[in-house]
Amino acid sequence: MTEQLEQQLSSASTEELMQRKRELENGLSAATIHGVEIPEDLANELQATQNELARRSRAVSHT
Repeated sequence: MTEQLEQQLSSASTEELMQRKRELENGLSAATIHGVEIPEDLANELQATQNELARRSRAVSHT
C-alpha cells in the first residue's frame, strides 16, 4: 500500500470508507462477471480499505 493511499484512508470518515468499499466491491464484481481482468491497484485499494475498517472496528471494541 502506498503512503498516499494510507493517508487518504486514515483521513476518511468511516462512512466514506464503507461507501468506497461498496463501490470497489461492485466494480470488481462487475469486472469478474464480464470476464475483465481486475486491475491490481483496485484490488489493493479494496484490501487496504477493508484493513482500515477492521483496524477501526478493533479500536472501537477495545474502548
